[in-house]
Amino acid sequence: MSQTLSPGCKVGFVADRGDGAFRRITGIFIALEGESAVVAVPLDALGSPEAPLETYEVTEAEDKSKVSFNLVSVPAGKVTVEVRSWTKACGFEVRPATRRLLALYYGSEVKVVNIDQGRMLTASSRDEV
Repeated sequence: MSQTLSPGCKVGFVADRGDGAFRRITGIFIALEGESAVVAVPLDALGSPEAPLETYEVTEAEDKSKVSFNLVSVPAGKVTVEVRSWTKACGFEVRPATRRLLALYYGSEVKVVNIDQGRMLTASSRDEV
């Protein structure tokens, strides 16, 4: 099945959090960079104290709440839009506005961390993670 990735769509992938344990993670697709998908993920969904990821924050206009997140680059082939059944996945509690994410990504210098394929499983895996 072909999937369409468009900015703002909810996507998921399975990756090693940095402690050797694999986890399903959902985030917001931002852009394609070559063969990689740039995804905003909840703060601390990936990384470890030894290798922390760059933290970004956007402020929601309506209620002035702040949402913190990390930007990661994952192989596009390891990302799926079929995440409705991922009940135990790590995801955003408060979803940041797509336009604010895109403004941050395209309007400033951001450091996107590349997630190594060796730290990932296929997103369509039926195995419980």
